[in-house]
Amino acid sequence: MEEAPQLCRQVLSAYLRCFLYVRERGVVLLGYDREWEMFQERYRPVFYFLLYLSIGLIIVMFYSFVMAPDVMKKMVNTLTNSLSNKGMLQDNPSLTLSLKLFQNNALAALHSIWTGLVPVIFIPPLLLSMTMMAVGAILAFADFSGHDPFQMFLLGILPHGIFELTALVYAATVGTYVSIQMAKYFFLKRRIDFSERQLLLMCIGSYFRVVLPLLAIAALIEGLVTPILLR
Repeated sequence: MEEAPQLCRQVLSAYLRCFLYVRERGVVLLGYDREWEMFQERYRPVFYFLLYLSIGLIIVMFYSFVMAPDVMKKMVNTLTNSLSNKGMLQDNPSLTLSLKLFQNNALAALHSIWTGLVPVIFIPPLLLSMTMMAVGAILAFADFSGHDPFQMFLLGILPHGIFELTALVYAATVGTYVSIQMAKYFFLKRRIDFSERQLLLMCIGSYFRVVLPLLAIAALIEGLVTPILLR
């Protein structure tokens, strides 16, 4: 678990740098150089804060649910029913499962980004925190059921989660950054570096350039590889 933040940083850095590498050889790739600059100059402190907050919350919620099994079972039942209704509880590898996982996570990430246009800074981190609470509950349930939670994390969450967590944290980062800018403008009457139109374009660009591709990779792994690893 302690290595997860470093892995997420490496995934995001490698993902953005690979496009910069191609650009240096004469191929223009839809503003990935600008995305990297935004991350380095503006997003990075928020990204690291939310990343460590997410990992910490998973750990805290795991131990909290272990000590409160009744609450944990209610949350897992609610989560299970929700996933079942969406057709996302399948034991066998499936591209259909990958597609449904991708749609679900893409919508969650979109909510994190778009709520950033509201000048209430805590909304994107709150949405991210709800996902991390669910992960903590799943690990606690594995422990409650007599399984090794570390093995569950290693085989059932980490392979796809390293991409999914990076994408969700990045989405929450963009949403939080934009929300901070909006709050400065509306509440503090301070001049901000970007117009509302530019902030909107930043949200759209980050979503399509970074968040969706990483979620697609995560969905393919979770839908095709994770069921095999958990057998």
